[in-house]
Amino acid sequence: MNTIREIDLQNQQDFWTYLYIETGKSLKEVCGRGAEGVIRAAVRNMSVEKGKRLRKEYEAAGIKANLQNLYAGENACSADVRVRQQILKEGEEIRLWEVYTCPMALIWQHEGCNDLGMYYCEENQRGLVAGFTEGAGQVNLTKKLTCSRTNGTRPDNHCRFSAYFRMANTPKEKRDRCFTGYGIDGPKAEISKKDFRTLMQEQCTSYMTWLTKEAVEAFGEEGRCAVAIGLRKLAERMTELMLWHAEATLNACTGEFVHRNLPIGPEAEDALWDGPGAEEAQKLFCRNFLDVLNKNLKLG
Repeated sequence: MNTIREIDLQNQQDFWTYLYIETGKSLKEVCGRGAEGVIRAAVRNMSVEKGKRLRKEYEAAGIKANLQNLYAGENACSADVRVRQQILKEGEEIRLWEVYTCPMALIWQHEGCNDLGMYYCEENQRGLVAGFTEGAGQVNLTKKLTCSRTNGTRPDNHCRFSAYFRMANTPKEKRDRCFTGYGIDGPKAEISKKDFRTLMQEQCTSYMTWLTKEAVEAFGEEGRCAVAIGLRKLAERMTELMLWHAEATLNACTGEFVHRNLPIGPEAEDALWDGPGAEEAQKLFCRNFLDVLNKNLKLG
């Protein structure tokens, strides 16, 4: 049974999924076949950046930067409570796991966007591990919940991830910072986990920054307009969802309610946007999503 607090967090997770869907669909509709490369690059760069940041944080805290500790920080596909997964093997150099239920995959399937889901699933963990291991790690995805075979065989009913970060592939001078020893797995480090809202904020703003950058570089003004159109469609969708969730939970759809249920909004939080290209992405987001949402919900 979902608690009221869990529903708030689930709505924040679903906001990310719809942000990804609406901007991705818009890019594909406006910019054509080249949009796939832009979307994949945005997901990959977002994840590589996160991996690099985590490695620096771990090393600064004296934590071994290996796979066992990376995933101890809840850095798999999602920290959402609706994810059901099983870890098949786990150590400093290897992690094998399967995902059986995923809130993102459910929405992708319902919206007929399995292709967008596949881009995300194939690029997200690969980028994270690549950034975290400085290019020495590998991730394979051999089964996907977003699989939609049409050749008469059944689609996959789970995702199967295999991540590797071999000591042998790491320069000797860096091994002590990553591994306990040859063939020895140390205890999981106590990783300080960020709250869910902060994780969602970082993911949404980082993705928007990279997507805007990649879209403008690839398609110029057409790419910028495609992102803007997707954000306006997202605003209309979130307007309907916020009104529905407020009524379903016996709440008034106030700014405070929207703040609890969306990772970004209704106010523009400048501190969330950082890095090259973030200023342009923030302007696009505020003008085409936040301003429209606030107007629709009469939030001032």
